[in-house]
Amino acid sequence: MVKKFLMWLKRLVIVFITLIIVLLIVTSTTFDFMIHYGRYADVIDQARELTAKTDDTVYFNGNWSYDISGLNMGTNVCAKKLEDGTLFVRILVEDGHRLGKSGLVYTENDLASRRDVEMALDTYGCGEWTSTGGIWGSWWAIENNLG
Repeated sequence: MVKKFLMWLKRLVIVFITLIIVLLIVTSTTFDFMIHYGRYADVIDQARELTAKTDDTVYFNGNWSYDISGLNMGTNVCAKKLEDGTLFVRILVEDGHRLGKSGLVYTENDLASRRDVEMALDTYGCGEWTSTGGIWGSWWAIENNLG
């Protein structure tokens, strides 16, 4: 009887831990990046077009809701073409667990560090954000200090 109970309890713990891991993955910015990569690649193309003839920071909206709080104040994309011709883009992503306060950064600067990304966001007028690390290649995950 005790042996069956322990076996049942062990299975229950395994299921519970698996559920927690799945929830953490599904609510992460990295997961959002993976399932919506095409959307964000299109935004990079659009940012490249909009910044081609200006040195100013360009703000525009992607075709998705990015704030589950329903406020949707401002734009969800901030882009800047740098003096050396490289592109820097901040994208707000739909984030079901932080009320829309996370996003992505795309930078063509291959040598960018976490600190470089954070300083660039503030310098180019894209808001005060903290980098949570590189995702893949030129892509970085960010979150702001409001969440």
